[in-house]
Amino acid sequence: MMLLDAIKLTYDVHWKFKPSGNYMASKLESLGLNVPINQLNTSWFSWLKQHLSAKGLKPSTINGYLSGFRTVLTVLEEHEIEVPKPKIRYFHPKNERLAVWTEELVQKASEALRNSKVEHYRITADLLVVLFDTGLRLGEALAIKQNHINGLTLLVPRQKGTQNRTIPLTQRVHAILTKHHLPFPLKQSQVHSAMRFLHNKQIVPKHLVIHSLRHSYASRLVTAGVSLFIVQHALGHASPKTTLRYAHLQPEANEHILKALS
Repeated sequence: MMLLDAIKLTYDVHWKFKPSGNYMASKLESLGLNVPINQLNTSWFSWLKQHLSAKGLKPSTINGYLSGFRTVLTVLEEHEIEVPKPKIRYFHPKNERLAVWTEELVQKASEALRNSKVEHYRITADLLVVLFDTGLRLGEALAIKQNHINGLTLLVPRQKGTQNRTIPLTQRVHAILTKHHLPFPLKQSQVHSAMRFLHNKQIVPKHLVIHSLRHSYASRLVTAGVSLFIVQHALGHASPKTTLRYAHLQPEANEHILKALS
């Protein structure tokens, strides 16, 4: 099977039912990399990272492409098509403080969007709070349906090779989800448009983006003493290595270690 055929199959059985599925399929197809599927090994993904970096793409954008191709391989494997099992190395920030939102900034940004005359800005105002209090990926939040909610618990269907998971809902997020006709009538492009508005109006610093809300959620949990294992589950990280980026935020970690050993 060739890669473009695999992308089409992935769209038909998976992305077609996701809010951003058409966007992801189009982005992968636009690369024009129609190679046999059996060539998508670790070396090919390393080449792809270098190839996209040479084009001047941001690390976060490249990670999106890598994630898309990983989904393609996962779907093929689920359909009992033999595929390589590459080790995909994503870009991760090194020796940098994770950019996080504060409660005050979320409220300020939400208020600015609610006062806008643009409808999708006003809906994004509520979405910011949902992302801040749940740590969901943007695609996961836009895919929330009414039957995913059970009291103050939310079922998050599998994405990016993870399993289904459940997360608790704060009272304010439950109220937001209850008042909206789900799924949110938003496209990812509209959410990013609202973020550009916040950046251009200098309401939100430009280094803070939608995905930073996910980092903010994790940082709040870890600094409150929640174990990295629980944080990994809440975020839906397939590997605990991804969650370890928050380990330095654990309060009094050394004291806990010494107490356990004494």
